[in-house]
Amino acid sequence: MHTLSKIKSPSPVKSVDANRALPAAAYLASLRTAPSRAGMVSALNAAAFSICGKRDWQAVAWSKLNAAIVKAALAKCEGAPATRNKLLSALKGTARAAWQLGVVSLEDFEKIRSVKGDTGARLPKGRDIRPLETQKLLGACAGDKTAAGRRDAAILAIAAATGARRAELASLRIENMRRENGLTIFRVIGKRDKEREIYLHNGAQAALNDWLTVRGAQAGAVFNPINKGGHISTEGITTTAMHKILAKRAEQAGVENVTLHDFRRTVTGDLLDKGADIASVAGLLGHASVNTTARYDRRGQRARIAASQLVCVPYVAA
Repeated sequence: MHTLSKIKSPSPVKSVDANRALPAAAYLASLRTAPSRAGMVSALNAAAFSICGKRDWQAVAWSKLNAAIVKAALAKCEGAPATRNKLLSALKGTARAAWQLGVVSLEDFEKIRSVKGDTGARLPKGRDIRPLETQKLLGACAGDKTAAGRRDAAILAIAAATGARRAELASLRIENMRRENGLTIFRVIGKRDKEREIYLHNGAQAALNDWLTVRGAQAGAVFNPINKGGHISTEGITTTAMHKILAKRAEQAGVENVTLHDFRRTVTGDLLDKGADIASVAGLLGHASVNTTARYDRRGQRARIAASQLVCVPYVAA
């Protein structure tokens, strides 16, 4: 069990049924990035459905949270270990906020903190994108001579070059960009509020430059909505819009079953295949652990396939 001996206990437990959702709201407010908040809202909604039958975190009396409720919610949660662990993380974060607000006791908080997550894992979802498919996708953008064609080419080229997450691409800003030693460098903030840099050169840098000649170099979001009249908004593009952009270009290019996260998977595998050390790849991709990066290592998969082929089964057709 974790000890909280160094943490000063808050004020005595009291009833706050009039503001039952406050602990969860406080926890969500403590998360510093929009993608983190969105992910944990989803996890809390799933927990709420297990706890009270409503997929709405605001419907739960979080002041009554205890270890038994947490374990019951986990037991009802279906999905991969990562899904269950995310739900547990959201519940522990809410429990901490409830304790800090003085509506959950220190004893209950410690018991919730001691609940163990899943240790299992699943193979990464998605697939690798072949070089010819990337070429076709960029070709579909090049065939569109409007501003949207240049914008979409830049989005896909940067995704193919860096493996940046969809939310990270959407949040790129001119004021976080610099040019140095022939590279274009962006500062991004990824999951868990971790800041890193992504680096563009060759085709990705050229695609960005082509888009910026249309967009202009003024401060603000790098990628913007464009209306049917060709007017470029000053607002930033949404992650939903990015999903639709890829779907549109994939249909034009004849590339099936592809997502922006597949670029991330592909970049990771390509870097490892070409001899980049795994710690550097984890840093470039913003992985919290090299264990996450290792799941995309195709070399290990090829070794396992080769090993499996050493087994001979003496089957003779009748």
